[in-house]
Amino acid sequence: MRLPVVPEGMNFIKIFFGLSLIFYVLGRSFGVLFIYFSIFFLFLCVFCMFFFRDLPRKITPGEEFLLAPADGVILDIEEVKKGDFFEEEKFRVIKIFMSIFNAHIQRAPMAGKVMFIQYKKGKFIPANRKNADIENEQNLIGIEADVSDRNLENKMADKSSKKVYVLINQIAGIIARRIVCRVKEGDEVKKGEKIGLIKFGSQVDIYVPQIFDVVVKKHDKVKAGITVVAKLKEDKYA
Repeated sequence: MRLPVVPEGMNFIKIFFGLSLIFYVLGRSFGVLFIYFSIFFLFLCVFCMFFFRDLPRKITPGEEFLLAPADGVILDIEEVKKGDFFEEEKFRVIKIFMSIFNAHIQRAPMAGKVMFIQYKKGKFIPANRKNADIENEQNLIGIEADVSDRNLENKMADKSSKKVYVLINQIAGIIARRIVCRVKEGDEVKKGEKIGLIKFGSQVDIYVPQIFDVVVKKHDKVKAGITVVAKLKEDKYA
C-alpha cells in the first residue's frame, strides 16, 4: 500500500525514518541520549509525511471558473503587465502564500495546453516579503485555453482563435530550495491536474487575464483545485 504522499517526499521520509531506527538501536545499548535523537528524527519523518501529503481531492467543475493553483492564504491582489510575453495585456495577479502546514502541490487552474515554461534563478528571501516574487528563484508556467465554445471576445491573441492565457508562477522561499515542475511545453493539462510542487514554505502567483473577474480578496484562505478565484465576466458571454 503506497503512502498518500508525493514521490518527491519519499527520500526525506526514508532518511529520517532510517536515522530514527539507527539511533533507537544505539539507544538500547548506549543510553537515553540516543533515544532522544531517535524521537527527534521520528518527528521529522512524521512531519515530512504531513508536509508531502497527497490526499484525494474533488476538483470544482465549471469551464467558466479559474481555480486556485495552490493551498494557502492570499497575500495580495495587484494589477500588472507581463511584458516578457504580452506587451500590452494587463493581468490581475493573485499572490498565494503557502506555510509549511499547507499541502504544497500545485494544480492547473484551468484545462489547456502548456505553451511555455520559464525558469529563473534568484534569491531565497521569505516568500511573504515584498519583492520576493521578483528576486527569488521561480518557475513561470503559461497555460493556453480555447474559450471559443463560450463565444468570448479574445483580448489576448488573434480574435478568431479565442485563446486565453493564464500564468502560474512557482516562487521559492527562505526554506524552499527546490521547485518541481511536472509538466513540459506542449503538454495538455486538465483542470485541477497536478503540475508541480515546491518543497517547504513558498509562494505561488496566478496571473488572471482581464476577461475574468477576481472573486477572492486579500487574506482569504484557498485550496488548490477547489477554491474558485476568478470567473468569466458575464458581459463576455455570447
